[in-house]
Amino acid sequence: MFSYHPFAIMAMVASTTLLCEFLNWLLLFRTSKFKALKSDLLHSAELNKQSKKRGKLIAHQKRNAQVFGYQISQMAINLLVMGSAFKFVTYYYKGVTVAKLPFEPFSFMAQLTHRGLDSDDLTDCSSHLIYILSTMAMKTLWPKFFNVEAQKMMIPPVLQTPKLE
Repeated sequence: MFSYHPFAIMAMVASTTLLCEFLNWLLLFRTSKFKALKSDLLHSAELNKQSKKRGKLIAHQKRNAQVFGYQISQMAINLLVMGSAFKFVTYYYKGVTVAKLPFEPFSFMAQLTHRGLDSDDLTDCSSHLIYILSTMAMKTLWPKFFNVEAQKMMIPPVLQTPKLE
């Protein structure tokens, strides 16, 4: 039996992720304060490569702290939008089998795939799994599509995730 529920959840995740990226751009990345901070960081990074003076290094660390403040603001926006979307999906699809898995998942995965369902059939899939997998895909897809990854360049190297090549 065909069900439209997974596609509806994926569409909702795509739209909320797009909304998150738009709000981040609107409230954070397009401001003149952010653009000035970005150019200042790039300039100070070049100066640090040329000379390792203590005062310039401290100024660079202060700018990194400001960048971290922007990252906290970005995470707060994402948490608010994506958290409310997750709450809506959980409420709307409570007790509804969204998809049928072709296998029986491991016990630790069964808790995620079967969360909120009343049936004993472990091949039933709840909205949680579809939402989480869609969010993971969309959070990496939209920034690449809109070329917003340049903003992530400002992350201090300590906080950066390693790139797989």
